[in-house]
Amino acid sequence: MIAKIHINLTELVDRQSLFELFVSTFSFPAYFWYNWDALSDMMSSLDPAADIFQHMGSPLTGVHLIFEGFDVFESHFPESDLDQFRALLIDLSLGRDFRSDHLSFTFELRYSP
Repeated sequence: MIAKIHINLTELVDRQSLFELFVSTFSFPAYFWYNWDALSDMMSSLDPAADIFQHMGSPLTGVHLIFEGFDVFESHFPESDLDQFRALLIDLSLGRDFRSDHLSFTFELRYSP
């Protein structure tokens, strides 16, 4: 089963707020370091038994991330951070450097109407 996770990016103002959103959404542990490498590590080793997935009835095989308000997010973020975020999403979707039992990832970027 694929879990669909909606993530609203419209209120984010900086890299720290993006990391905090991922921490709260996926219940990262207290030792999360709030940097791109740590975010990549946490997402690539995401536990299918994490709290956010508890409502799923069947075994979880993947995660579809739906980023709402990507256009607003893009307009507030420095290009270097956007490049890092895009690279992270691509790496997640390609399964680079993952454990052999990792979840598959897909994503979509939604723009405001």
